Amino acid sequence: MGHVTSRGGKRLAWIAGIFLAIVTMTRIGLALFSDASYGLGEWGHFLATGLFYDLLVLPCFLLPWALYDAIIPEFKDHPRFKRIEVIWSYLWAGAYLAVFLITAAAEFAFWNEFNSRFDFIAVDYLVYTHEVIGNIRESYPVALWLSFVLAICIAICWKTWPRTRRAEATRWTWRWGRAGVVAAAAAVTLNIVDIRYADDKDNAYVAQLSLNGTYAFAYAFRHN
Repeated sequence: MGHVTSRGGKRLAWIAGIFLAIVTMTRIGLALFSDASYGLGEWGHFLATGLFYDLLVLPCFLLPWALYDAIIPEFKDHPRFKRIEVIWSYLWAGAYLAVFLITAAAEFAFWNEFNSRFDFIAVDYLVYTHEVIGNIRESYPVALWLSFVLAICIAICWKTWPRTRRAEATRWTWRWGRAGVVAAAAAVTLNIVDIRYADDKDNAYVAQLSLNGTYAFAYAFRHN
C-alpha cells in the first residue's frame, strides 16, 4: 500500500501552511496599519471569519499542485528524472510563494489607498493595466520589492520545501482521488458562500478585515 504522506501530501501541506501563514499575517498587518482601533471581540471576529474565507480560497491554490502530482510520476526507479522533478518542484514552490507575497504587498498598497480589500476598483485596474503599471512603477520601488521578494522566496523554499526520500511511491488512485477532492472543494465552497457573511454593521474595517483579498477580488470580478 502506498504512503499517503509522500511527495504530494507533504507539499500540499507546505503550500497550505505558507498560504495560511501569509494571509493571516497580512490580516493582522492591515489591522495594525489601519487608523482604527479594535476591541478583543472585534479581533476575534475578523480573525475567525477571515480564516473561514481563507480556507474557502485555499483549495483553488492547492488544485494546480494536486493535478501536477496526479499527472507526473514520482520516478522512484529513475534517480535522474527524480532529480529533475525535484528541481522543477522548487520552481513551483517559488512561484506559489511569490504569488502569495506579491498579493500581500498589493493588498497593503490597495488598503493604503482605499482602506479596503480588493474590490471593483481593483478589477478596473485590470482593464487599464498599462496605465496602472506605469503609475505603480512611478509610486513604488517595484524592482527593489521584486528583488526582495525573490530573495525571500529562494531562502524559504530552499530551507522548507519538502524533500522526498521514501522509496515507495503513492498509488495513482490515491493521487487522482486527492486531486478530485481538492477540485470538488474548490468548485463547491466558492459557490455556496456569500461575501455578505463578512458584513459587520458596526465597523466597516472589521468587515473588510474579515475577508480574504483573493476571494474579494474574485467576487468583485464576477459581479462587476
